[in-house]
Amino acid sequence: MSMKRLVAIALGTFFYLVVPVALLAQTVVDDGHSVVITSFPDGANVVIDGVDTGKVTPMEVHGIKPGLHTITVSVAAAGWNTDTRTINVLDVDSAGRPRDTHLSFTLLPTVTQGPPGPQGPPGPTGASGGIGVPGATGSTGPAGATGSVGPQGPSGPQGPAGAGVDTLGTISGTVLSCTSSVDGSSVYIPGRSFFTKTDATGAFEFDLVPPGTYNMKVEAPGNAPTAVSSVVATAGQTTAVGQIQTSNVSTDSNNCGNCGIVCPSGSCANGICSTPPPPDGYSKTSAFPTDLGTFTCGQSLTINGTTSPAGSSDYLRVTWISACTQPLFTPRLNPGTSPGIVFDIDTDAHGTAAVVNGTPLVGCGGAHCAVNTPGIYYIRIYAFLATITGTWSMTLTFN
Repeated sequence: MSMKRLVAIALGTFFYLVVPVALLAQTVVDDGHSVVITSFPDGANVVIDGVDTGKVTPMEVHGIKPGLHTITVSVAAAGWNTDTRTINVLDVDSAGRPRDTHLSFTLLPTVTQGPPGPQGPPGPTGASGGIGVPGATGSTGPAGATGSVGPQGPSGPQGPAGAGVDTLGTISGTVLSCTSSVDGSSVYIPGRSFFTKTDATGAFEFDLVPPGTYNMKVEAPGNAPTAVSSVVATAGQTTAVGQIQTSNVSTDSNNCGNCGIVCPSGSCANGICSTPPPPDGYSKTSAFPTDLGTFTCGQSLTINGTTSPAGSSDYLRVTWISACTQPLFTPRLNPGTSPGIVFDIDTDAHGTAAVVNGTPLVGCGGAHCAVNTPGIYYIRIYAFLATITGTWSMTLTFN
């Protein structure tokens, strides 16, 4: 076989076998990438994604999948720090070619602190800085301990003399409701701080009252307030106001004019009992006089009537039972009585004069009489002219 033929066969075989294989090699897809890792110092262990590669730097790892991977490089020898990084392995570069990743790790030595060296010599004093801004005032601290007592100071000037007991007075008294003492009555001086209550006997007392003239008030349960005027307090003395009567004897029909004076009927006005006439008037016959009731010292009674029909008389009877120290029974006709009307008073209903041992006890003068012996008396009120008709008013007073 000629040389030319052999050359032709060789070239044909080359293009038939080698070229297609080379072309085929260029179209094979790489299943991973290479990562080249170096470090300082060399000989560091490499861990990728938590798996020890078993290799030390410098080294190369193939078949790394594209994506994020964590690489840790460490030196087994003491004195060096470990370095860990997270890298992103790209599939291809900007030209579309698979790319490898090159990493370089520089491990830093572990810094250890040695013993402190000797203190160097002081440096020169620097220039003084400017005064800083004052800081905020701090909170107040706790109070300190009490200090020791200092020496006594000099005595001050003597003050004026105070009000002693001898310069003040006392006011006392007893509150009554007629003859009964009133427990728990309020006694006070209006506008001042003096106020007290009576005890079970009705007594009260104000102590330490400055000298002067005072108006007092008494408020007894069930009675209207009672004023006590012009009470004089004297230094070092007790002013006794006596019994303070709280009953209203000017209107109380059970105590009219004085305690215990009971109006037999009617009402009490201005301390005088006023008895209206019976519906059919007072008796017109001496055999059956109108009984006005029983009376004692200090009582009084006012009655009113009429001498109608003309020439008629009104017959009355009273009983006076209590003798006073100087007894005196005084009936009198009041102003306003019609002219010509008079009265007389007897010891019986038949006109017998009131006499004792031949001495007249009744001195009647037409409009006024006076009797000084208690007993039963008959009063006739009439017109001295049979043709007179009028009205009359009489007050009977027992003393």
